[in-house]
Amino acid sequence: GIWSSVVLGGVSSLYGGRPGLISGSAGVVVVPLAPLVAAHGASYIAPCMLLVALVELLFAFFRLGRYVDLVSDSVLKGFLNGLGCLLIRSQVSIFTSLAGTAL
Repeated sequence: GIWSSVVLGGVSSLYGGRPGLISGSAGVVVVPLAPLVAAHGASYIAPCMLLVALVELLFAFFRLGRYVDLVSDSVLKGFLNGLGCLLIRSQVSIFTSLAGTAL
């Protein structure tokens, strides 16, 4: 849950964290946000996160979270598998650029 993401963020930052590290639920945010930041700059992150927070508050206020149960397991698994494929694809260039170099 949320506490595992907090612990994972703390552990990954204490033991070898780096600016490009994606851990926990941040992967869900990175995929749609990265192209927007590339197009509009880093100053785009704060307004975007505030808008997301506002939408989450509205969902909480109107108690719309209960409708998540209507989404089937296969849809959730497909979304997460697609997200994993996108994250792997984005990291392949890092691994291929390291080929032949000593770590």
